[in-house]
Amino acid sequence: METLADRVILLSGLKRWLLTITSGAALALTLAPFDFPAVGFVSFALLVWVLDGIAAEKSRLPALSAFFATGFWFSFGYSLASTWWLAIGMLQGGPDLAWAFPLALLLYPAICGVFYGLGAAFAGIIWTEGVGRLAALAFSLAAADWLRSALLPGFAFNPLAMTAMPAPVLMQSASLIGMAGMAALAVFVFSAPATLGHGKHATSSIGLAIALLAAHLGFGIFALDQAHPDDPATAARIVQTASSIDKIINNADYNLNVLISAQRQFKSTSDKSTVILWPGISLPTVLTQNPAILEKIASSVNNREVLVTGTFRTEEGDTPRLYKSVAVVNHNGEIVGASDKKTLLPIIERNFFSAWLQKKDEPNEADNRPSFTAGGPRQTLPLSTNVKALSLFDTEILLFRRVLEQVKDADVILHLSNPAGRSTKLGTYQELRYAQATAALTGTPILRASNSGLSAAIDGNGRILESIAIGTTGVIDLPALPKRAKRILIGQNEVREAIFLAFLGVFALVAWIVGRTN
Repeated sequence: METLADRVILLSGLKRWLLTITSGAALALTLAPFDFPAVGFVSFALLVWVLDGIAAEKSRLPALSAFFATGFWFSFGYSLASTWWLAIGMLQGGPDLAWAFPLALLLYPAICGVFYGLGAAFAGIIWTEGVGRLAALAFSLAAADWLRSALLPGFAFNPLAMTAMPAPVLMQSASLIGMAGMAALAVFVFSAPATLGHGKHATSSIGLAIALLAAHLGFGIFALDQAHPDDPATAARIVQTASSIDKIINNADYNLNVLISAQRQFKSTSDKSTVILWPGISLPTVLTQNPAILEKIASSVNNREVLVTGTFRTEEGDTPRLYKSVAVVNHNGEIVGASDKKTLLPIIERNFFSAWLQKKDEPNEADNRPSFTAGGPRQTLPLSTNVKALSLFDTEILLFRRVLEQVKDADVILHLSNPAGRSTKLGTYQELRYAQATAALTGTPILRASNSGLSAAIDGNGRILESIAIGTTGVIDLPALPKRAKRILIGQNEVREAIFLAFLGVFALVAWIVGRTN
C-alpha cells in the first residue's frame, strides 16, 4: 500500500489529471443500478493521495489552485459518468434541439466541478497529516454539496450521499444527519484507507471510520425493525402502460384509452377508498378544456375512488402561461385537487416538451404557445377524508431540502415520472433510488408511477414493497396505504445536519492547528 501511495503522490501533469478524472468517473459505479460502494474506497483514497502530493510539492497559493483543479476534475469525471443520460433528451427532441446535446452533456459536470473544486480548495487551507485531512475533505465536499443544492436545485443530481446509500438499511441515518451529513460520512469513511499509505495515524483513522460505519449500520437495522402500521381505510393502485413518449405527447386520447384499458384489465376488488395513480403526464392536454376526457375518467372510477394524473394547466393573460400539473379527479369528473410542478429541469425539460408540442401545430400556432412556467407554492392533494398527498414530478424527487420543507402536512408522496430525458435504464434506476432516499429521509411512503417502468410502492423507510419492471404493462394494488415511519427525532433535520458538519469542521481545524504546532 505504501508503494502505491508513493507512486500516486509523485504523479504530476497529464498522469495526475488522468488519474483524477478516472477516479471520479469510477465513483459512478457506487450508484444505481451498479450499487458497488467498494469503489468509493478506491476513488477517495486515490483523491487523498493526489492532494497529498500537491500539498507536499507546492507553496500555499499554487497549492490551493491545484487543489481546486483536482476537485473540479474529480467531480467532472463523477458527474459526467453518472448523469450523461440527462443529455439524451436533447437528441430525442429532434434536429431543433440536437445543438444543445453537447451543452447538456458538459454543462452540468462543469457546474458541479466548480462547487467541488471550491470544496477541495477549502480543504487545502487546513490540509494536514493523518485523520485531520479526512475530516477536512469530508466537511468541505459535503458543504459544497449543500451549497450546490441550495443555490442551484436544478443541478442537484447524484449528491455524494447517494454513493453510500445502495440499500434501505444504509439510508436511515439520513433522517438524523440529513443528506449533507450523509455526504460527509461517506467521504470520511471512503477516504480512510488512504491513511494506510504510510501507516502513521492509520490505526486511529481506520478505527474511527469503522466506528462511524458500525453506528450508521446499527441505526439502519434498528430503524427498519420498527413496526409501521398501514392505513386500513385507504387502498392504492398504481397503473403502468409502457406507452412510448411519442404516442403520449401526440395522442392524448390514445393514451387515455390505454390507461383505462389497463386499469380495467386488472380489476380491483377493494371496497375501500382507493387512490388510482397514473404515470407522468398521462394526459398532455389542458384537462379543464376537455370535458369529454373528464367524462371518460369519471366512467372509469367508482364513488369510492379518485384518480390522480399528470396534465397541463393554463393561465390566460397578456403572457399566457403553461404549467405541468397534477389533478385529482373523482367519479363525477370533477377536479377536486390540483398542484403545479414547482421546479423545472434546466434546458432539457422546457425545450423537450416545447419541441414535441410544436410538431403538433401549424408554425403560427406553435410560435404563440407559452413555454412551461414554474408553479407557485405547492398544495397538498386531498385523496380521501383522512389522507393528503404531496405530488412531485420527475426529478423533483431529488430536491431533498425542498421536499423536507413541503412534506410536513402530507401522509404520502405521489411521484409521477415520464421517461423524457431519462430514456436510459441508468436514469430510471437512479430516479427510483432518489425516491427511496426521499422516503427514508422524510419517513414518508411514496407511490411512484413511471410510464417507462420501475413504478413502485415504497414504505417510509425506503423499502420497495412492490414494483413493475421496465417496459411492461401492469398495476400495483396495495390493500392498505403505508403510514409514515416512526422517527426518534422529529423535525429540525437541517439543524442536526449543520451540527454534524460543524463538528467535522471543528475537528479538522483542531487537527490542523495541532499539526502546525508540532
